[in-house]
Amino acid sequence: MSEQQQSSETVENNLPKTGEEGEIDTGGAYEIIRQRLSQQSQRLSDSLNGLNQHRSEVFGSTKMEVIGRTRIRTENNCVPRDIKAFGHEMLFGYNVFVGMRAEINVADVFSLHHIEETAEGFEFAAVDSTHNFLNESKFVDDFNELYRYYKDAKLSQLRDVAGKRLAIFQIGRTLKDIRVFRWTVDARGKVSYIDNRGERDHVYPDSHDFEWQTTTRENHVTGTHPHVSILNEVFVEAVGGDLTVKIENNTEDGLGIYREPVEDLHQSLADAQIQYAKVGALILLKIRPYKETLWRYLVFNPLLEKVQRIDAIGTACIALPEDHGIIFPGGYYLSNGEFKIFPEEHLAEMIFKRRIRAPNGEDVLYVFDQQELGKLVLFSYNLIRKTVDNPIICHGYSIFADGRMVVFRADDDTPTRVHPMQIWQTPYMSAEHAAQSAPADSFLARIGNAELVRGLSDAYGIKHLIDEQSPTRLMYEHLIATTRRVMDGYHWLDHEEVGNLSDIFHQVLENAEQIIDEFEKVQALRKQAAHALSEIQAKHKSLLFEAERYANWHEVSEFVANLGQLRALRGELISLRELRYIDLSALDQLSTAATEAFDTLSQITVKFILAENAFAPYHQALEQQIQDIGAVKKTQEITALAEQLETTANGLELLTEVLNTLKIDDSDARTRILEDIAEVYAKLNRARAELELKRKELSSREASAEFAAQFRLFSQSVSGALSLADTPDKADEQLSRLLVQLEELEGRFGEFDEFLEQISEQRETVYSSFESRKQQLLEARQRRALHLETAANRILQGVTRRLASFASLDEQNAWFASDAMVMKVRDMVQELDALGDSVRAEDLSGKLKTTRDQAGRALRDSQDIFSEGGKLIQLGQHQFSVNTQELDLTLLPKNTENGLQLVMHLSGTDYFDKLENPDLDALRDYWQQSLISENEQIYRAEYLAASIFFTAQQQPELAEALQQALLVEEEMLTLVRKIAAERYEEGYERGVHDVDAAQILRTLLQLNHSAGLLAYAPACRALAQWFWAEHTDREQCQQWQTAAQTLNTLQKTFNHAGESYATRLSQTFAQAIADFVKTHQLQAMFPQAQASHYIQEAHYLLAELQVGGQHFTATAAAMQQVEAFSHYLQEHALLNQFDSTLHALNQRLAEQYILVHAWLSAYQQSNEASSHNAQIIQESCIILLT
Repeated sequence: MSEQQQSSETVENNLPKTGEEGEIDTGGAYEIIRQRLSQQSQRLSDSLNGLNQHRSEVFGSTKMEVIGRTRIRTENNCVPRDIKAFGHEMLFGYNVFVGMRAEINVADVFSLHHIEETAEGFEFAAVDSTHNFLNESKFVDDFNELYRYYKDAKLSQLRDVAGKRLAIFQIGRTLKDIRVFRWTVDARGKVSYIDNRGERDHVYPDSHDFEWQTTTRENHVTGTHPHVSILNEVFVEAVGGDLTVKIENNTEDGLGIYREPVEDLHQSLADAQIQYAKVGALILLKIRPYKETLWRYLVFNPLLEKVQRIDAIGTACIALPEDHGIIFPGGYYLSNGEFKIFPEEHLAEMIFKRRIRAPNGEDVLYVFDQQELGKLVLFSYNLIRKTVDNPIICHGYSIFADGRMVVFRADDDTPTRVHPMQIWQTPYMSAEHAAQSAPADSFLARIGNAELVRGLSDAYGIKHLIDEQSPTRLMYEHLIATTRRVMDGYHWLDHEEVGNLSDIFHQVLENAEQIIDEFEKVQALRKQAAHALSEIQAKHKSLLFEAERYANWHEVSEFVANLGQLRALRGELISLRELRYIDLSALDQLSTAATEAFDTLSQITVKFILAENAFAPYHQALEQQIQDIGAVKKTQEITALAEQLETTANGLELLTEVLNTLKIDDSDARTRILEDIAEVYAKLNRARAELELKRKELSSREASAEFAAQFRLFSQSVSGALSLADTPDKADEQLSRLLVQLEELEGRFGEFDEFLEQISEQRETVYSSFESRKQQLLEARQRRALHLETAANRILQGVTRRLASFASLDEQNAWFASDAMVMKVRDMVQELDALGDSVRAEDLSGKLKTTRDQAGRALRDSQDIFSEGGKLIQLGQHQFSVNTQELDLTLLPKNTENGLQLVMHLSGTDYFDKLENPDLDALRDYWQQSLISENEQIYRAEYLAASIFFTAQQQPELAEALQQALLVEEEMLTLVRKIAAERYEEGYERGVHDVDAAQILRTLLQLNHSAGLLAYAPACRALAQWFWAEHTDREQCQQWQTAAQTLNTLQKTFNHAGESYATRLSQTFAQAIADFVKTHQLQAMFPQAQASHYIQEAHYLLAELQVGGQHFTATAAAMQQVEAFSHYLQEHALLNQFDSTLHALNQRLAEQYILVHAWLSAYQQSNEASSHNAQIIQESCIILLT
């Protein structure tokens, strides 16, 4: 068993034991997993250190260290400017103070040296000036020309750019006024001069290797505390007087993780200029608040949720390799939160000059430059250790191919001849030099140093994430993502020679995934603890401040109240110690202060109560409370008094406890205090007794009224529950609920015996009512189930017949799967199952399945025996026809020897039998009529049009729809077609009868409209005319006529208004006509009017009165008949006899009508030219009578 396995088992054995609910104490699992990760971090660290040591042995390792010091001596006093390696030699550049000399030579600016290692150390020896590149004629000419035309020229710096060596001279007042000399150095170290036009080569790299992004209005988030969203990860605002950085998109809260003041307190969100850049895991912020000239630079680390202000990144900022962080002239900031700013002056003003990568892939050198001062700063970063060495501040440096680096520092501009040099050994050798020491063949050698360095760097990064003391959820997520990336990115991790790192990473990944959920719980606990600590601190501060104001207190109750609050505070502080993750040291400080304040206030309280009349307020308060008890009218008022008494009792108990804990030397004083307290207790007990008696008295009185109200409410609840109990289950549920309410009533009023009997009686009543209701519901359910079973059996019979009509099994299955009746049976089965009748449901389901199976078997049998679709039975070579028609008894007319007669016929046979029935014989005209809507005289379309017309006279909505349809032909057809579709039993064919009916109805409506009042039936008009002529109250008639004309004016003025008024007038006329008919016994003359309640007569009379009412409308045929009848009477000298007979029957209207009708009928029979229409004769009668 490995050490790691033993460690894991040990940790698991130390897990907190689960309780009865099987849960680990909140937060305990996090600590255990955290402990596992720490152990795995230590194991990972040991493995990585061993691997790194092995790597160093295989590939070699070079540290940044000083290996020597030496000096360079110049012939003249000079100010050094820079050094640069030219192959194996080093060029030293300086500026000489020339004094009165006429010209400047090459030796006054440059000298060439090479390093010699001696027993004493290192020395720089001058190179013979006659055999080096400084004596090239072209260079000398260009050099002399420079100083000839620019006497103030001076050397600025030496550079190594893209394989070229540059010497930059400043020829003017600014750094932009330059002249650049160029050389090349080949692989053998030979130096060749190019020219003095190298200004284009002298270009510095970008000071920032990223681009700033400017926020816009789209990034603004409005609210109470608006802010600008940066990548939806961090939120920034400069309103409200400070610059705030938040990590939550919460505009309701202005707090954040970082805050600093701004100059303008009244700026808006859009006034500040905000830029940002995402560099690896870091977010850089560039902010300039309103009316400020300087930019502020912030670094936000999402993993740690921390913000650091670093203004130095404004001049230059470069990303470290592998997203490890950033480096800038004044320091660095790593993604793991480590940062450092060096205190040296002028570092923040430098710009980025150069990046040099060591061939081992482990180290990177960053060079920053301050051109005006000629100062340089060198930062060496190690990818494995993720550390930046202390900066090397100098005025010149030179790196040779073997990695040795020479630096010098000139702290002032004083010319001198001796110039100290420092020699360093660095890993920044040339690639060619590094290749000369290639490692022997091994597993690590095959991987490669650069690959190992990247892997070690990422692995150390995982270790740093585990060791983070202030982790966040995002950091743990980053740990998981990084671990997976490392496991997927390096194939060699599971090799034994590298320590089988894959096993450790698998365990780290497993525990990291487990710890995230637990970490959320721990964070919640920490927030809870911090909030609780903040609240108790505020309360502690408030109470101690109040305790210090004891000089303003004048009663014992004030001292006692504050002592009680302090004691409660001490109890809360003790309880908070059980809260996980709370700051115990802070609680200890609060507890100590609270104890001291309690002790101090206790001593002061004793001194106060020793004074005369110290307990007088208690006595006065209790006396007042006793008086208030006597005046109480309701039990609610007793609660407040009980609380006051309880408060007084608590204060006395606290005071007694305080006295028991205090040391009082004067026994008389202690005795006096105890006696005073005893007197207060005596009065308190009396007040309690009075309060209890009062409570019982009021409770008995109020309980009766409350019980009556509760009982009435319960009775209403019973009624409501009975209505809700629509199933037996709901009946049981409602019964249980009501019984619980009764139990509650019994519990509340149990101390009153007079109520218990009523509750018991009500319980029996409720129980019997719901049992009866439940029985009714069960019977209804059974009836419903029986009805469903009967209906389903009837449907199954039809299904059986329908299945027998199919010729193939596919047709049967298709019909069975889609037919509505089959689905209906299945629905009935489900409904029966829902009703709880599973027996019937299973029986029907079985019958349905059996029906299908039997139909299939019958079809297969018939296909084996029958042929020609079942019309023939095949028996060998013989075939027999089969009659498949069902035997039905029918009734139909048949021509016989005696003419057309009704006979009974058995279908499928030649059986006919004559049926003799007088009632049916009387209906001979209808024997051949197959439809109700058509016979030999009436066409179906005519019947449809007439029925719609007559229906519209009874239904105003249909009448209005017909009037609108008259305007558009298509609408008339649509309306008729809709009505015809509803009368399918009348046999209308779409496209035939509906089209004809629409045309007939249109013509009929037009005729009806043009007929005016003649549209009313002659009998209708006759009765209305007779009523108006014979009405005895002519004043009433005048009022009716005025009302009708007023209605006519109203309708014309306000566009057919006054419908309700017209309806009331029509109802009045209808009632008056009905009274008229009843009074004079005219029902037999106008039976149709009586059947319609005289509504049509009333409508007609109102219409006549609206247009004047002087002359009633009559048909031409009736007028002609009256005129012809009168002329006939005159010719035959019968007119006087006719008039005298009518006069003799005065006021006997029914007899008058009979007489006139008899005369007209006789005249009609004797005169063929006269009208024979009964309604015309009726109308003529009324004309003669009026």
